[in-house]
Amino acid sequence: MILHPPVDVDRFYWPFGGREDIIVSCGRYSPEKNYEFVLRLAEVLNEFQFMIIGASSGNVSDRYYRKLLTIVKNKKIKNVDLIRDLPFDQLVRTYRKAKVYLHAMRGEHFGIAVAEAMASGLIPVVHKSGGAWTDIVDYGAYGYGYSSFEEAVNAVKKAVMKADELRGSIIKQAMNFNKSNFKKRFKQILENILSF
Repeated sequence: MILHPPVDVDRFYWPFGGREDIIVSCGRYSPEKNYEFVLRLAEVLNEFQFMIIGASSGNVSDRYYRKLLTIVKNKKIKNVDLIRDLPFDQLVRTYRKAKVYLHAMRGEHFGIAVAEAMASGLIPVVHKSGGAWTDIVDYGAYGYGYSSFEEAVNAVKKAVMKADELRGSIIKQAMNFNKSNFKKRFKQILENILSF
């Protein structure tokens, strides 16, 4: 039996359209987040705007952020914004105007940020490994996955194109991870254990 962590999806819920061709990635600035991959995609998909929004604390985060800035500058990538420590209300506003959530980390255990973005109506594009792919996106039933650069390029294009069509089912899936469902599932698991 699997018990997923509770996600505060209600704070992100936004079912409305009127969005721009913006692809968002969000998480702390840390090498395992694989934001270099996002920069590679932005180079190829220069018709879209990419935003990497990350929390930054400590020397590792600072070095990684500066590394990404250097890549953007050296490759003259014009369609990427690297944003640090964005206040929550601004993050929510950004999600409400974007179409796609790109998760570049491989082997993510679960991916709370993916579920939060989906609750905001963003179409997820995740690596085909870990919990984001198996548990949240459900092997492609609620978004797109990739295992190669070429697959990621095509997945982002499809997600942008199908965003309005898929938004309702994506949000519904995200709401499955709310705190209320977590409590119900936890109670069921306890009852099953105690019934032995």
